[in-house]
Amino acid sequence: MIKSYTLEERFRRAVGFQSLGMTNKFFKDNYWYKQNDKGYEGKSESLCSKLLECSDISNYVSYEECLINDVPGCRSMNMLNGEETLITFSRLYQLAYGGDLKLKINTYSQVSDRIEYVLDFVYEYTALDVREYLGRVLKFDMLTYDVDRHFNNLAVIKRADNSYREAPMFDFGASFFSMQHVFTEDMSLDEKISKMTPQPFSSSFEEQAACFPDVSIKFDYAAVQRILKDEPEELQGIAWHNFEKYEHEFRKPLENKYYVRVNKDRGREGAIYLVCGDSEKLNLAFDEWQRGVSPDVMSGNVDDYLRKSGFSVCQISSSGETAEAIEDMGYDIDLDTHIVYKNNLHFEPELEKPEKNL
Repeated sequence: MIKSYTLEERFRRAVGFQSLGMTNKFFKDNYWYKQNDKGYEGKSESLCSKLLECSDISNYVSYEECLINDVPGCRSMNMLNGEETLITFSRLYQLAYGGDLKLKINTYSQVSDRIEYVLDFVYEYTALDVREYLGRVLKFDMLTYDVDRHFNNLAVIKRADNSYREAPMFDFGASFFSMQHVFTEDMSLDEKISKMTPQPFSSSFEEQAACFPDVSIKFDYAAVQRILKDEPEELQGIAWHNFEKYEHEFRKPLENKYYVRVNKDRGREGAIYLVCGDSEKLNLAFDEWQRGVSPDVMSGNVDDYLRKSGFSVCQISSSGETAEAIEDMGYDIDLDTHIVYKNNLHFEPELEKPEKNL
């Protein structure tokens, strides 16, 4: 059920920069609300953050699809803490050199040289090595057909003490051909693909991604399929096309899987989550969460905490549907002994799929 939010006009915020993205934005109680402008941007934002839950990436903005004053859109929590400031690559370049970063990189003929220039100038000004951040953003854009990546949605965050940290991955609104004034409903997928004009270093997604051979994003493909099955059939086909095309790039190798019962309110029985990762690290993460010894990544919900600790976490069902959901996945599970409970920190070994009788 999509939630609906009513916001007064006094909460509307002017947007200082935009390309193809949403312009009707509101800010209230530390949440941003963005109404759709040119298509189904809110759905794309939400789907991208759900897909990232199935990946090994933890630093990204999570978007909730919703209605805002009866207009479709999405909302997200403010990514800034306290007196922090978001500084886009475009703004950073203006502060450093007083020019236009897009014009500057176009003086280089090679895509790799353009990327290296940006990496060098960001490091010189902030002491941050953003190679992995930039590579992951560009590879995810390739996977999701995001044609609206530009230097105003690549950013760093300036702290109150004038130090810097990486911004989370954000702004996925142009993914999956959401801009319906460009990618009309009567177009086939092949026609939409032929009409793409990626940014910001090259008009080829693959050429940009190839400049980061040592940067990777890995997805749990089974979890991705569970996410996509709840989406409209056409959107399922659009998304899965690239997951199949780039499977060699994005599929996560088989690893230990654990089922975790999460009591989100620390009281009542909650949902069941599939957690992928090393058992020793998982034990340690649960122990830290229980004792509250990591305030820098503390969260009120253990599933959010595990994501921030670098684990792949995906909700597979509500507790009432657990047995059926796990059976559908092909695992032979005794719910009394193979579910991981946060309360007693009991972990089971890797869950193997049952052998089929020939």
